[in-house]
Amino acid sequence: MKKFIACFFVLFCIFSGLSAQSSREVIEFDQNPNAKYRLFRTTNIWIFLELNTSNGEIYLVQYSIDDNSSGSSPVNTKSLLSEGEEEIPGRFTLYATTNIYNFIMLDTFTGATYQVQWSFEERNRFVIPISGSKE
Repeated sequence: MKKFIACFFVLFCIFSGLSAQSSREVIEFDQNPNAKYRLFRTTNIWIFLELNTSNGEIYLVQYSIDDNSSGSSPVNTKSLLSEGEEEIPGRFTLYATTNIYNFIMLDTFTGATYQVQWSFEERNRFVIPISGSKE
């Protein structure tokens, strides 16, 4: 009987620990895929990427509990649309990769893909077409 109670106690502690961990998880809310602007989480707790889904422009958004560190910086301020193309919300979206600084951007209308790299240093930020995609 003592073994049964000990096993029960161990299992109870394990499951209590698992539920405590899951309560600390970040809850992601669905975003409207057709919204003109969307925020994408990076693995850096202070950084999000703000995507203009109608033309592919991206800004790095940094927040902080210290007012001095919050702000926004451009990653790509050039529209990826050809001249004369209409901006339609929901056209571009981002997909995270296993590299914390890189995302793949997809033009959902043409299938063109782009490598998006964010960085704290401006010279290391870029958006470039992925060779061989439907650009």
